[in-house]
Amino acid sequence: MARATPSSSESLAPASFDGDHALAAGQSTLLRLARGTVLHLRGGEISIEDAPTLWADHCWPQPMRLRAGESWVVPRSGWWRIDGRPSRDGLGRFSLRR
Repeated sequence: MARATPSSSESLAPASFDGDHALAAGQSTLLRLARGTVLHLRGGEISIEDAPTLWADHCWPQPMRLRAGESWVVPRSGWWRIDGRPSRDGLGRFSLRR
């Protein structure tokens, strides 16, 4: 019985995480995002940085901080760590759109 396997380009492509997400202060998620994906923060506060495996390229990792109403466009495909930060608005609610 033959088994179908994805082509190598399919397995390396970033997963689609389009939709709404929420992180409480202290929570983290690691997402593989495609270049050009737009992250829009609808409430709360989050920080975004390269995944830890990429830190070897940096002297000191500098997370980018987003506050409610701000947007960010993913500059390159890869793994990104998103952390929820303390905020008066509570949860860091964000959406991802390709």
